[in-house]
Amino acid sequence: MSFFFVSLKTKIFEKYKKSYRGRDMKQKKKYILIIGMLLIQVYAPLVVYGTEVRSVETEGTIGFTGVYETPGTPEPAPEVEVKPTFPKEIAQAPSEMTKSEHKRLPQTNESQMNTWKILGILIIVVTLSFWKHKMKNNKRK
Repeated sequence: MSFFFVSLKTKIFEKYKKSYRGRDMKQKKKYILIIGMLLIQVYAPLVVYGTEVRSVETEGTIGFTGVYETPGTPEPAPEVEVKPTFPKEIAQAPSEMTKSEHKRLPQTNESQMNTWKILGILIIVVTLSFWKHKMKNNKRK
């Protein structure tokens, strides 16, 4: 009776071993792929941004208005009299400025490289289409 169980166990093990050989290579490929993906994640540069506790949105402009008043005579008085040659009015009054003249200053962390986003989406699309094509070919076989 024990011989029968040993023989049955050996037959089942041999059958399982033959069917597992194909899976073994697939498991190795999956293992290599997972390890490769983890290594890529480890060596990828880490981008860190600071956060603000409280942020304030402002739309400020910089400009000069008014009339320049020359200071009084310097002490001690210069030997040769110097007259200022610049105009009295430096800039236009704020009421005369139009909104189209205002330009926005760049803010911290504002510029983003869209090329990296497009490249990432392109890689995902190519990978998914290759995977779909491979699955379709496997179903035909």
